[in-house]
Amino acid sequence: MKNQILQVGNIILLIFSFILFSFGILMQEYVTIFWAIFFVWIVGVIYSVIKIRERIIVLCFFITLLTFLLGGSFLELILENSIETIFSNEITIHMSISLYLAVFGIILGCLFSNKVARIFKLEKKIKFRESDLKKYFQKSAKIITYFTLFFYFVVLFEKIFFVRDNTYLEYYLEYATNLPGVVVKLADMFPIAFWIFMGSMPSKKEVNRAMLFYGGYSVISLGTGQRNKFVLGILMIIIYYFFRDKMDHKQKWINKKVCFVGLLCVPFLISFLYFFGFSRDGIQVNHISTGEAIVEFMKNQSTSADLIGYEKLYETYLPENKLYSLGRLKDFFQNNVITQALFDIPVYQQQTAEAAIYGNSFGQMISYLVMPWNYIQGRGLGSCYIAELYHDFGYIGIFLFNLLLGIVLSNSIYIVKSGNMFVIGIFLLMVEKIIYMPRDTTSNFLYTGINFTTILTIVLIVIIGKMIQMKYKER
Repeated sequence: MKNQILQVGNIILLIFSFILFSFGILMQEYVTIFWAIFFVWIVGVIYSVIKIRERIIVLCFFITLLTFLLGGSFLELILENSIETIFSNEITIHMSISLYLAVFGIILGCLFSNKVARIFKLEKKIKFRESDLKKYFQKSAKIITYFTLFFYFVVLFEKIFFVRDNTYLEYYLEYATNLPGVVVKLADMFPIAFWIFMGSMPSKKEVNRAMLFYGGYSVISLGTGQRNKFVLGILMIIIYYFFRDKMDHKQKWINKKVCFVGLLCVPFLISFLYFFGFSRDGIQVNHISTGEAIVEFMKNQSTSADLIGYEKLYETYLPENKLYSLGRLKDFFQNNVITQALFDIPVYQQQTAEAAIYGNSFGQMISYLVMPWNYIQGRGLGSCYIAELYHDFGYIGIFLFNLLLGIVLSNSIYIVKSGNMFVIGIFLLMVEKIIYMPRDTTSNFLYTGINFTTILTIVLIVIIGKMIQMKYKER
């Protein structure tokens, strides 16, 4: 009954937001449109929390939308009923329309996800299946996970030592590993083997042990000056434990006490991340309260929304023949070892004018246009999937992509229920890139699922698993 009331409330709030959105466009008032975005975001959070164990990925995506795109604007709306902008009224309205279509598309996809699941009969088609080979593949995935873990940490500490001896900015511009290529490749295999191992649904004891190393890596990665690995690591651990809690009917993986303590830690975690950002750049900051730190953090982090404005501002300078939303995939097909051996395709050094102009990265191109000197020196604005989608396909592209995204994320529980450890593992590997899309390129999650390292890791797991099976049969 309670859930039904919330669902009806969500529909009413969604309709109200659309009325606000329409009014904002007619009156050319971007503040009104941002209020509409705020209400849709609230609908998304409520929708996720109603069935949080199934919809935890949706909730995490709405959290990253808030962090990287919407947080600063929402705070200004609530505190001042205004939006501070560096762009003209026309461009700010464009930004607000793009953001609304993205958030509205996601929640609409979520609301239609059950109907899609029924049409395709996902509940009947996708059922948990045990395989005789699974226990052997699980063993081989575990072996590769713990074997490559050592190299994963070796590469991490090399980066930490580089940042310690140089600066955080020089890491982006000058860092190049001195480790043998085989060490780097083995390190790259760890997250793939790890998530495939997690996808095999090992025991809670096995999961806790492996997650201890994964979480430890996320914490230690702060030594490189990067906060994203740390935050994404926490979110991925949360996602996995919520999924296992949904799947496991014999024991609890998440309880109310853990959730309560976690929520209490959030303000202090945000405050820590705020001060850490200044510390890595060697900037001293006066003491401020936790509340002030949270406000400043949200304002500073949500600047990725500016990329939507910059795309519109510099759209006449951006090449029309580039599909930036597929740029990561195009780079993979052009720059891999096989293609480079067969064809004479130029490879451009990062953070150069050539890489920005002739490459396939929207993040590099827009950084070069907005701040050419800082870009050459190693700084960048990052990317944003909404800005890329608008450049490639316009408003309709933003809406349709997010509609599809909402359907997929809301039905992700069916992937977990499939019981296929490889499908689940690759999906979880891709999820980390999906929830980072508000600050990343659109197709990075697809690249993660199809690159040579991923394929090699899967092949090794299968081969070693078969060898383990043969060994057991000989006994």
